[in-house]
Amino acid sequence: MKSNYIGTSAPRIDAVEKVTGEARFVADLHLPGMVHAKLVRSPHAHARIVSIDTNAARAMPGVLAVVTGADMPWWIGECVVDQRALAVDKVRYPWEGVAAVIAETEEQAILAADKIKVEYELLPAVIDVRDALKADAPLIHPDMASYHFVPNFFPEHGTNVFHHYTILEGDAKAALASADVVLEQEYEFPLLMHAQLETHGCVARQTNDGRFELYASCQSPFMIRTVLAEAFHLPRHMITVRAGYIGGGFGGKSDATIEPLTCALARFVPGRWVRFVLSREENLAASVIGRGLRGRFRVGANRDGKLVGAQIDLDLAAGAYGWTAINIVPCAGNTATGPYHFPTLEIHTRGVYTNTAPVGAYRGYGHPDSQFMMERHMDLLARALDMDPVELRLKNIYRHGEKNSLGQRIDRSFGDLEGCINAVAKELGMGTGPRPAGDPPPDARKVRGVGLACLMKAPGMATNAYESCLLKFNEDGTVHVISSFTDMGQGTHTGVRQIAADIMELPLERVYIPRVIDTDFSPYDWQTVASRSTWMQGRAIAHAWKRAKREMIETCAAVLGVEEAEIEYENGVFFVKDQPERALELEQVCHGYVHPDGHVDGGPVVVSGYFVPYQTYADPTTGQGNIASSWTFGCQGAEIEVDLRTGELTPLRIVTALDVGRVINPTLANIQVVGGVVFALGGVLSETTIHSAAGAVRNPTLTDYKVPTPEDCRDIDFPTYLLETPVPGDPVGTRCIAEHPSVAVAPALVNALSDAAGVEFYDLPLSAERVLEALTRKGGSRA
Repeated sequence: MKSNYIGTSAPRIDAVEKVTGEARFVADLHLPGMVHAKLVRSPHAHARIVSIDTNAARAMPGVLAVVTGADMPWWIGECVVDQRALAVDKVRYPWEGVAAVIAETEEQAILAADKIKVEYELLPAVIDVRDALKADAPLIHPDMASYHFVPNFFPEHGTNVFHHYTILEGDAKAALASADVVLEQEYEFPLLMHAQLETHGCVARQTNDGRFELYASCQSPFMIRTVLAEAFHLPRHMITVRAGYIGGGFGGKSDATIEPLTCALARFVPGRWVRFVLSREENLAASVIGRGLRGRFRVGANRDGKLVGAQIDLDLAAGAYGWTAINIVPCAGNTATGPYHFPTLEIHTRGVYTNTAPVGAYRGYGHPDSQFMMERHMDLLARALDMDPVELRLKNIYRHGEKNSLGQRIDRSFGDLEGCINAVAKELGMGTGPRPAGDPPPDARKVRGVGLACLMKAPGMATNAYESCLLKFNEDGTVHVISSFTDMGQGTHTGVRQIAADIMELPLERVYIPRVIDTDFSPYDWQTVASRSTWMQGRAIAHAWKRAKREMIETCAAVLGVEEAEIEYENGVFFVKDQPERALELEQVCHGYVHPDGHVDGGPVVVSGYFVPYQTYADPTTGQGNIASSWTFGCQGAEIEVDLRTGELTPLRIVTALDVGRVINPTLANIQVVGGVVFALGGVLSETTIHSAAGAVRNPTLTDYKVPTPEDCRDIDFPTYLLETPVPGDPVGTRCIAEHPSVAVAPALVNALSDAAGVEFYDLPLSAERVLEALTRKGGSRA
């Protein structure tokens, strides 16, 4: 009987290491001869660097080097190369680095950095994307025309727009002109900080033969190697990136952030390890941040509720440098429709330079922002049509045979979105029928409401986003499954181990997953982003196992004296078809079979496998193409309570239903859902990046940047429904799940607030102060 670990809650393989402190993170590294780097950062959002006086710093004890941007000619970026390791000539966002000190100790580096004097000439700063788009806006990158852009990206030179992405299907303008109802509204999703438990860290050195070696807290070792190779004009084999445990990523550690700078600094002290670990304040304010999307939606529908067309304009406030945000632009546009069929579409999405920290991946990569807007719009449209919001959604979700916004044909194997909607609606008592009477709030000065929102997400990735693995069989029949995905704490290593054991029909204890990545030895992996690792790794393992099994069947056939076609395999045993007594254990052949006289057939089995989904570039004019390779659909809903005296919004239940294809590990899957919901909850209720009028970041500490704590969530119920519509042709049948629980939390809560208190929000957060102001304007406050 075949093994059946998929669908069971196998224990996490890294649990003991983490709870005992045995797991080592970058900040735990202490290497021989290690020195320390600290930065001098600009207090201004936009300013010309007039002068930098480093003389006093150079004379400080223990200082080995003082470096400015003028000392570093290297350019950094992917898709568009628009950033220097340290600012040169001018700074473009607050906290941007302008000089660095390398010293024997961290304290010496800090003291020397304080001695550096920088004189600035202030320039007009643009924080709001609307200001950055004005005809007379100051140009943040006046030399953008000289930057290198890869194909299929479209800058608007002479402006702050570094990429303009378009989707066109039919004549949306004409469709809206003939619609019975047209609803227009603007929305905004604020800038947020990742607030990972572990701050960004890197330890790097340049060897005497010119190589770079580095340890990094990162999601994408091979992408970092690529950025470094292109920045320093080195072949890939001259760069070694090592990554191990990571204390939270959320997308913020998928881009190269401090790694190029750390390597650049290492060039000034050859042979020494340079340690650069961000402080909490630096991690929040000076690394990549997320979201920052504004949108204008015009949607038309007939009286019966059928959607006829949409015109959508999205503008991403991408920060000072565009290379970490440029691919968010198409992802936000691709999914701005939500999972709804529009016969006609016109979508324009622009990436815009602003004087804030660079925007990068932030758990969802444009999907939560644009779908917050569409799902709010669907509720408003339902009210304009006098329809139930659940009924309106069910009437317009993608059906078998319809095309999505990219021109891809939808079929039933994409998942059961209707089932997800019905599960959430039933849990909350929503739908076309009368809502069951629930328990009233214990306090008459409080009101309750419910709301839901649909979601869809596909991996946003390159067409050559390979996932690969190595199967290395040991003498005793155990196997190393060597991959290069990063486990950011959600248990991916455990799930992949279960998949590998099932595919190879081996006991779980015979499968080992190394948890350290080394680009010199580990197989290539594009990046651990886009919720793709578990889904794609299963296919890569299946590909590798097919090759390994073929090698071992060849050995078995030679030993047993039969044709290869006669050999079958089951549960770790190779045997002759219809003659099960003629059999060999896997451990007898995985390192070659040794005959009684000593001669050997076969040899050690080490095979590779890979998977890359079929994708194409988007048509540059219409945006149509096979751009997304896997879709996960779902629905989320919320029941909330609002205190009419204070404006405090309290979530009571947040419901999630996702069609995940097949559940690998039920416990980890449910934890993943709850963690994603709580992550998104912060961005709805309390988290936002606050800038002064001049652009300074006002809340770069966890005292002032309010992330949810266990105390905030202990009384919230998180009902979770995981539907399983297996993916045809997939050896496991899985879909992606990691980011999805964060996608529709915001619109579900805002829609519930509208239901409870009759106030409308088109932006975030729903802080008590803002809700109370809205209630007061409406006349519903009982202050």
